[in-house]
Amino acid sequence: MDSGLAQILAVIAAGFSAGAINAVAAGGTLIAFPVLLWAGVPPYSANIACSIGLLPGYASGAYGYRHVMDQVAAIRTRLIVVASAGGVAGALLLIVTPRDSFTTVVPYLILLSVGLFAARPWLTRMLQARGSGPQLANARMSVALGVCIFLAGAYGSYFGAALGIVLLTILGTLLHSNMKASNGMKSVLSFCCVAAGACLFIVAGRVDWLPAALLVVSSTVGGFVGARVGLRVPDVALRWIVIVMGTAASIGLFVRG
Repeated sequence: MDSGLAQILAVIAAGFSAGAINAVAAGGTLIAFPVLLWAGVPPYSANIACSIGLLPGYASGAYGYRHVMDQVAAIRTRLIVVASAGGVAGALLLIVTPRDSFTTVVPYLILLSVGLFAARPWLTRMLQARGSGPQLANARMSVALGVCIFLAGAYGSYFGAALGIVLLTILGTLLHSNMKASNGMKSVLSFCCVAAGACLFIVAGRVDWLPAALLVVSSTVGGFVGARVGLRVPDVALRWIVIVMGTAASIGLFVRG
């Protein structure tokens, strides 16, 4: 990372914004990742820095939904184990494959994430229409649900942008849970898979600590602020900021080759 004052301030601002946006909705990675690229962090290192740096936001989200976890107690532990295993698998994939491979695939991952983020309002309406709380009492861990949660966990630690939307879609479609329970479970599973991957990145010595530390501090502050004042900002404005920045980052990576 370029250690100039402008780059450091930009990363701090991006972390603050990412934490605030994640506290209100989702998409913080699509804010922080492009700014890290601009600040001179290679795509591979920027990805891992986002995983480490935005982890406090996942933790606070999981803690905030602790009161609704009893609704999914029947399969909660198994989902956490499966998501964590997926997080380990995704991190191992990122560690053992050449860095050039990630650089090649990341523009497509960003476009996929932007597409999912743009479709979030429609997906939310669809899941709210399908949701039915009473089914949670007798929920079972189906093979399809387990496989999808594992793959989502792997994606979460490999790249992670729009992870929450992926998990919400899986839980709402295969578990038929109500939105409150789905949001709670989504937050817990997001934290578990990203934390599992982060542990491997640290052990493997793959973390660029300057941008990661800047993101940890600034995203934590941003998360607290976002939880208090973020709802005053129109959702459509937040959504378009994320979409534009994510699309611009993808185009830039395609152009750079």
